[in-house]
Amino acid sequence: MEYLSIKEQKIELIKKTFTPLLGQVVEGYGIVELFDEDYDEWDLWHELPIRLHIGEERVSISWEKFDDLALSPNDEIDENWNEKVMRWAYEGVEALDNAKGHKIVGVAMARYPQSEFWARLLIYLDNEKVLDIYNALDENAYALYSKSEIEGEVIEIL
Repeated sequence: MEYLSIKEQKIELIKKTFTPLLGQVVEGYGIVELFDEDYDEWDLWHELPIRLHIGEERVSISWEKFDDLALSPNDEIDENWNEKVMRWAYEGVEALDNAKGHKIVGVAMARYPQSEFWARLLIYLDNEKVLDIYNALDENAYALYSKSEIEGEVIEIL
C-alpha cells in the first residue's frame, strides 16, 4: 500500500476511492487478528489495514506515522507481516459493527482541535452517524457518533 502524507494528495485519493461508493451499503469489515503464542489466543491487530466491505467492493484503509493515509481496493498486507500467523476477523469492533447495513452518503477528512495532522477519515452514513477511522498513534482506531458531535476542523470531500 502506498501511504500519502500531503493533504491535497489525500483528498484526491479519498475522492477517487469513495466517489463510486456513494450510496452503497457498508456490508461488513475485516480486521487482521494475530495469534499470540505466549497467551495462546488471537488478538485484533489494528496496525494493519482494515478492510471495509461496501456493496460489492472492498476498500483497505490504513493510517501510519502521524497522518499518512493509504487506501487500496485490494487486501494486500505488507510482506513484513507475512511471517506471522494471522486471520481475518469480521466482528468485535463496536463502531464498525454498528456501521453495518448503512449507506455511505458522504466522506470528509478532519483533524482534532489544536492538531496540525489531518489524520481522520469521516464516512457519513444514512442514519446521521459518522464512522471515524482515525490514526491512534500509528494504528487504526474507530468511532461512531452523530454528525453533531464532530470535533475539530473538517474538509468536506464528497
